[in-house]
Amino acid sequence: MFYNKEEELAELQKQFQKKENFFLVAFSEEQQAFVGCMEILIRKDEAKTKRWEPLVKEQASFKTVAGKLLEEGLTLLKRRGVKWLETSFKYMLDELSSVAPLLELFNSVGFNEKVPLTKQFYK
Repeated sequence: MFYNKEEELAELQKQFQKKENFFLVAFSEEQQAFVGCMEILIRKDEAKTKRWEPLVKEQASFKTVAGKLLEEGLTLLKRRGVKWLETSFKYMLDELSSVAPLLELFNSVGFNEKVPLTKQFYK
């Protein structure tokens, strides 16, 4: 399946008409530029990120930017009484290195691996 910009934008618009969902955006104060984002969809006391999020524009700043986005997202979820956050990664089994930075990030804030290397859950 190919990426369709119009379909993706329509889906984003639909999701964010729902007031419980939120979209975090990170900007660099130094460069006055976009550096990353994270989408969180909420249903009752559970939430889900989109695959491979948080997204960070420059890989060199991944740990800092992604860490701040995830930290802020978890803070907002706790304030809203959300008890469960799910995220998933899809990758080729022989390319674990491609997902390693995300696994490290989520594990560093308390995610527990429930389904081997495909889903991470936060409690």
